[in-house]
Amino acid sequence: MKQLKKGIWQISDASIGLGVGLFCFALIVIPLVTAFHKDQQYSTAASHALRVEKATQKYMMDNALRIGSRATATSPYILGVPELIQAGYLPSGFSETNLFSQRYHTRIVQPAPLKFHHMIFLTGGAPLSLSAAR
Repeated sequence: MKQLKKGIWQISDASIGLGVGLFCFALIVIPLVTAFHKDQQYSTAASHALRVEKATQKYMMDNALRIGSRATATSPYILGVPELIQAGYLPSGFSETNLFSQRYHTRIVQPAPLKFHHMIFLTGGAPLSLSAAR
């Protein structure tokens, strides 16, 4: 004849089972939530950088003569977010840094008359891994 567990033994078996189940659940959920949070941060930083890029392109189109008079093939015209805000290409209150406390510096060179090449650099702040930078 089979004996049923009674009292404290039955409670401890259920508690152990529940504890093991919650531990396994945490092993699956915590890494997923962490990855989702990182992806959200990277997405926000990328949209911030995209706004700076679009504002920079518009600035370059509207101020080609000014940039052309100062930039050469070896000496770049340097543009930052404060200048873009001051000129009205970005809204006032736009953050000069991204989520990782990095600042944007655009360097514009002119290899041929009124032909511009630009590159936006991030300086300072927290270093990003190669996968995060992508």
